[in-house]
Amino acid sequence: MALLVIERGNVVATEDIPCGPRLTAAQRRLMGALHAAGRRQEALEVFQRARASLQDDLGVDPGPRLSQIQRAVLAGDRLIA
Repeated sequence: MALLVIERGNVVATEDIPCGPRLTAAQRRLMGALHAAGRRQEALEVFQRARASLQDDLGVDPGPRLSQIQRAVLAGDRLIA
């Protein structure tokens, strides 16, 4: 089960989100929230875990939307929902 707790606009707790084709939307939201909260490294770790899980479980790479968020986080760009 995934958990993302936002209090007064800040991410205060996260729990790892299992990976799968239907769960990448949750991973995108978690990456965006962490990045917006200034927690860049944690956002990138979510991407790394998602990529590893997708490759191990399904033999595929992350989709273009998840990869786009990763590139934005790396570049320090502001994410648009």
